[in-house]
Amino acid sequence: MGVPVVQVTTLARVNSVGGLTTGVNDARIAELITAVSQYAQNHMGRYLQQTARSEIVRVIPTTRFVTLRGMPITVVTSVKYSARRYFTETDPLDATVDYDVHGPLGQVELRIPTRNDPGYVQVDYTGGMATTTDAFVAEYPEIAEAAAKEVVNHLNRSKNPDGNVEAMGANVAYRDEIKPLASFLEVLDSRRRIRL
Repeated sequence: MGVPVVQVTTLARVNSVGGLTTGVNDARIAELITAVSQYAQNHMGRYLQQTARSEIVRVIPTTRFVTLRGMPITVVTSVKYSARRYFTETDPLDATVDYDVHGPLGQVELRIPTRNDPGYVQVDYTGGMATTTDAFVAEYPEIAEAAAKEVVNHLNRSKNPDGNVEAMGANVAYRDEIKPLASFLEVLDSRRRIRL
């Protein structure tokens, strides 16, 4: 999953949560917002940006549900099956007969048994959490707030490591990496992609 275009929080929210002065650390905060957004996207296993995309998922004969990263799904344009990942020979599946879409869950339920051998399903669809950062913050305020606190946590750590450093002459080394706040992880886990 690449660097998200949609961010999980805003500079204004981080400044407000951290009691920070606008303009002083804006460039550093913007970098941290991008890093925290990337972490959130990876941790949840979901795309932040809602856009048209295509996903290929490996299926086995017992597969009934294909869970996509772009949830919720707003539109499915096609679903195809192929014995090979390259989709040179495909079997298009019919929406009225072969599958159902469970948009909020980000799932395509296969109504037909997949072939006897493992294969692949390619789903062309539009999905994701939000089209813009402002829309994301409005739709998921609990994530935006927790992410702002996480950014402030990283910013404070870089300014004052609170005894988490070892000074060796003129050199300084961190003993531990920054661990995400438990409250941030809890909020992300509540929106995590569930695979069936």
